[in-house]
Amino acid sequence: MLLNNMSIFAMIGVNMGYDSQANQSMHAGQIAVVHAEPKIIGAFLKKVYSLFFFGIVIFAGVAALSTSFFIKKPELISKLWLGALIGWMVLSFLVGRMLVNPKRGFLALVLFAIGEGVIFGPLLALAYYVSGGWTIVGQAIILTVLVFGGLTAYVLITKEDFTFLGGFLSIVGVFLIGVVLLTWIFGFPSGNIFGILIPAVFVLFFSLYVLYDTSVIMRKLPQEYAAAGAAMLFLDFAGLLYYIIILLLSLTGRD
Repeated sequence: MLLNNMSIFAMIGVNMGYDSQANQSMHAGQIAVVHAEPKIIGAFLKKVYSLFFFGIVIFAGVAALSTSFFIKKPELISKLWLGALIGWMVLSFLVGRMLVNPKRGFLALVLFAIGEGVIFGPLLALAYYVSGGWTIVGQAIILTVLVFGGLTAYVLITKEDFTFLGGFLSIVGVFLIGVVLLTWIFGFPSGNIFGILIPAVFVLFFSLYVLYDTSVIMRKLPQEYAAAGAAMLFLDFAGLLYYIIILLLSLTGRD
């Protein structure tokens, strides 16, 4: 099945792991930047998004190299995908713990970006072969930019508070992991509708995380954690892109 169960488990686990640490211990004893002067808040947000774009550049470069490798050796896509995802889960656990230290936030962001770039290689190569070019990848990038940009801009402009979504997203995340484990053990339900519905649910899941994490950055993070905030946004963006690609691939009817 095109929708790789292990990849779902990895992405949800990463998101929930870094998010839990961000809220429980990242800013313990620190004063949130929201209480600072408007000038300081503006500089903080500028730094967060500058680091976020820096992470995207690193990710794009590594993903390009990884994709080029798998396009040349398509027989390795299925063989190395599982190993790469397991390695990424281990790396994410270790790097996620680094986010609690503001001095290591930048390194965590860089490692996240590199790890995501490696993981995306097989998926982008698969999309290339399915569409006979870069059509699906291009469409996915445009859709991801529109969705992510629109949601995070909405929070920044309206200043609405979506931090109340934290508990809900944690519960939904645990439920989705349970669904993934069940399908992993007992097999994926037959029928093309499931191949479309499930990635669509994950797109919605990560969209809500964009709202939530943008609110957390604006209202809860101390000034020292700009890099950690950028890492949060980066993982939301990567999650959206990942499942939008899978959704578009599923809509082609190809497994």
